[in-house]
Amino acid sequence: MKQFILSLIILTSISFSVEAQEKVHTMKVAGSCGMCKKRIEDAAIKGGASKAEWDKKSKMLQLVYDSNNVNEDQIKKSIAEAGHDNENYKATNDAYSRLHDCCKYDRSDMNEGDKREKCKTKKKCCKMEEGKKCHRENAQSSCMNHKGTHKKRCCKED
Repeated sequence: MKQFILSLIILTSISFSVEAQEKVHTMKVAGSCGMCKKRIEDAAIKGGASKAEWDKKSKMLQLVYDSNNVNEDQIKKSIAEAGHDNENYKATNDAYSRLHDCCKYDRSDMNEGDKREKCKTKKKCCKMEEGKKCHRENAQSSCMNHKGTHKKRCCKED
């Protein structure tokens, strides 16, 4: 009987253990103040991140998420829906206009988002410049140089 119970416990623990694919991603998100910080981090959590930490000075957001349950795009869309432009998605004018006055950031800093969106479909896009590293796993979907800024000649026509 003890063997049966022990076997049952082992079998149950094996069936419930699923290996999580926890990923960490850092990205630029536009914002201005402490209220932006809370809104950005809350939107990232709502989008599926398990942890989110936005730095007001650098405008960089560090995400932790389980890639088995959510993908980066879901999180980025959620942040844009909250009114904050990011590396792949631009907030709608309506979402941006709902931000408090102190939260209204300079949108020209993130206007390159439209080009980044096009980059995903370009074959010759985003060739990394000599001596620069891509901060994303797939260099073709990234237009960021080693400083986290958008490369000027990212999306050339094929």
